[in-house]
Amino acid sequence: DKPLKSAEHRVNVFLKDLFEQNGTLYIRYEIRNETSKAYEPGTPKVYLLDGVRPSQSLVGRGNTQLGEEEVRKLRVQGWMPVRVIDEKTRSPKLSPDQETVGVIGVKKPRPSAMPQVLSIQFSFDGRGAVGATLVL
Repeated sequence: DKPLKSAEHRVNVFLKDLFEQNGTLYIRYEIRNETSKAYEPGTPKVYLLDGVRPSQSLVGRGNTQLGEEEVRKLRVQGWMPVRVIDEKTRSPKLSPDQETVGVIGVKKPRPSAMPQVLSIQFSFDGRGAVGATLVL
């Protein structure tokens, strides 16, 4: 897989690690503020995307982050909220060109025959949604 590209003049989120413990899925992420204004990520919201129909198969893509273009092409029937159990961000406010790391813990979705897709959403950055999309 090729590395994800940063969107210019946006706040970008990159998923770094996943691990599971006692039914909780922990996701470590990095947020980079590549805008000219301060950014406050806020408390992330997590959704399990229901009825996902990708333009390309997601089989074999487990534990990977989808790029912006791939996310745009997803057909989704519904967004089901996933309970956030734990959330820590090193920096609650990011100056321009600053980055921080954080960890979010969510209740692990029940296993499924199809690849599952999680969307992690942070506060808007003035140009649109800020988040990351993960194939489980």
